[in-house]
Amino acid sequence: MKPNRFFPLVALFFFQPLVWQISAEQPELQRVEIQVEGVAREFLVHTPASAKEKATPLVFAFHGHGGSMRNASRMFAMHQHWPEAISVYMQGLNTPGRLTDPEGKKPGWQGRPGDQGDRDLKFFDAVLA
Repeated sequence: MKPNRFFPLVALFFFQPLVWQISAEQPELQRVEIQVEGVAREFLVHTPASAKEKATPLVFAFHGHGGSMRNASRMFAMHQHWPEAISVYMQGLNTPGRLTDPEGKKPGWQGRPGDQGDRDLKFFDAVLA
């Protein structure tokens, strides 16, 4: 009997969600919630231990329209590629998209200064402070 070469691919397809779920835990990331002008905003942050002792690079990562901070942290994985840096993955709010999602049912970011009362620029400033 000839070995089935497609079995590993099928197994990978079925077990991949389990791998994603396990890696989604990411204990090196801390979820932080802050208030910005009365609105709850959240982000994930990786802070290396050395940040308390010396100047440390800071990297911000933003998900695309319809994305999330968790997906961005898994996709970009800056905290794994550059563990010496502080990595911040910010969560956008529901925002109308220019090409898709004109009703604003998915999270995103303001497109220009002044849009949505500059809520995302204020969020960035609050996190940076």
